[in-house]
Amino acid sequence: NYATIGPANENLQKVLNAQVPEGDRLDTMTKRNIRALLTEAYGKAAMDYLAKLQEQLNGGAVRVEKSLYDRALTLFRKNAVAGSISVALQQPLSFLRAGMMISPKYMTTALAREYWKGSYQERLAHSGVSVIKDMGRFDMGFGAGAREYITPDGKEGKVRKVWDAITDKATILPELMDRWTWNRMWVAVKAEQHAQNPEMDVKSDEFLDMVGKRFNELMRRTQVYDSTLTKSQNMRSQNPFVKSLTSFMAEPTLTMNVLADAMQNIGEKGGKTRAVKALAIFATSAVAQAAVKALMSSGRSPDDKKTWEENFLYRFYSNVISEGDLLNLVPGYNDLVTVLKEGKLEDDALGMAGKIAKAFQTAGNMFKEGAGYRDYEDGVGQIVQLLTQLPAKNIARDLRAMYNWFIGKPYADRETSAAVKKYQLKEAMMTADNLVGIINAALGEAGYKTNNTAYYGRLYEAESTGNTEEAEAIREYLHLGKGLSGEKINEGLRKQANDRLEDADAAQWLIDHDMMTSTSKITTLYKEGKINAEQATSMYKEVDSRM
Repeated sequence: NYATIGPANENLQKVLNAQVPEGDRLDTMTKRNIRALLTEAYGKAAMDYLAKLQEQLNGGAVRVEKSLYDRALTLFRKNAVAGSISVALQQPLSFLRAGMMISPKYMTTALAREYWKGSYQERLAHSGVSVIKDMGRFDMGFGAGAREYITPDGKEGKVRKVWDAITDKATILPELMDRWTWNRMWVAVKAEQHAQNPEMDVKSDEFLDMVGKRFNELMRRTQVYDSTLTKSQNMRSQNPFVKSLTSFMAEPTLTMNVLADAMQNIGEKGGKTRAVKALAIFATSAVAQAAVKALMSSGRSPDDKKTWEENFLYRFYSNVISEGDLLNLVPGYNDLVTVLKEGKLEDDALGMAGKIAKAFQTAGNMFKEGAGYRDYEDGVGQIVQLLTQLPAKNIARDLRAMYNWFIGKPYADRETSAAVKKYQLKEAMMTADNLVGIINAALGEAGYKTNNTAYYGRLYEAESTGNTEEAEAIREYLHLGKGLSGEKINEGLRKQANDRLEDADAAQWLIDHDMMTSTSKITTLYKEGKINAEQATSMYKEVDSRM
């Protein structure tokens, strides 16, 4: 490690200390070093950035034992992704982001199977970034150090070696999907370079070295790999709070940098085209991410009152709103939203003790009457995952999703109408985990809790005001049927109607829908002067006759 970073650090110091002459006359000419000029031009932050970068580079030359907090943070990161089909399915979507720097026609060529053979070994031999990626695996913080990579056997005991091998296999699926993606990108760059240099032998070292150079540039700008040089200043921080905020922020930070570069250079030749292309690819990637997440979550959390399409659409709409929010690329934004919406900060890294306590608490549910599969999954699965690093909960969760998709019938059997889709979108906008949801909540549209109970309230409003079109659309969304009279409507609707009992019209609406179950409410209205004696007498008789 030292042999690698020593010359680079020495060269950087030479550059920073280089003297630059100022002035036109030899007798009055002064010299200032680059360090001083950088500080003058960009402020103290410029040198702070370089100092932090050098500190991180030098830190790689020695083996530093991780603190308990760092080990726990790594464990929680690993537990979040190990054995997760959802994480694996999202890995290839980074292929779309490469389109910001390479023509889509070459990316299309890369999907042709006949060009795949030998890609992995070829890029390892001709691309330094590929070697770093191979060391770092599919995400930051999970990879091997130089010692483990060069001498993987190490000095660990046999039991430790076997256990590490087992837990490492828990992340094999996302690693394979990530390798598949990088191999496709290598093929795309080969196709690009062959088109630009048709006279060269595509099997020669000269050609492959040229491909490797271009590949390194492409991957540095558009992909995540575990390197000090690809981390933001925030991600280099040793502050525990900042570390927790930047967990899993490598991809968003990279995307933000790509978009920022495109916007900053918009005034250059072709800048507008590049900016539009960057935004289009960001939007496409956001929609793809939203679809993958919705696919998995609709299987994990089915609803027998909704069709599969309704369940998927609601989650898809919510994810699109979240993934398409540029502020989500900023570390800490999601935590801020959680505080604004729920008044508390939820984060694996900050709440590790709480997560452990919750796991043991939920495990106790399996001893209660009526305990089901989810109780074992949430409790036992989480404890096994925390204590052994085996992704028991993640695997159980995805097995449940696949069971719901292919074997169980946890969805309603009916078609989804346009009215339902409209209300799905409205509800998604009001429950979005970002400023969209917060703003809608602040505006008070349909109340903050936009679950079924809130829609029952809106149904009552529509019924009371004679807005039949609105009422029928909400009924369809709630699957209540065409008529309400004579039915014992959901308890949520009864509660909403009773809470709004302010006048004779509201009381009569309850009576008409067989939801007035006590004459005491009529008495209260009479005493408050909201109905007269004649109205009260008539209502008493009608309710008594039904009871």
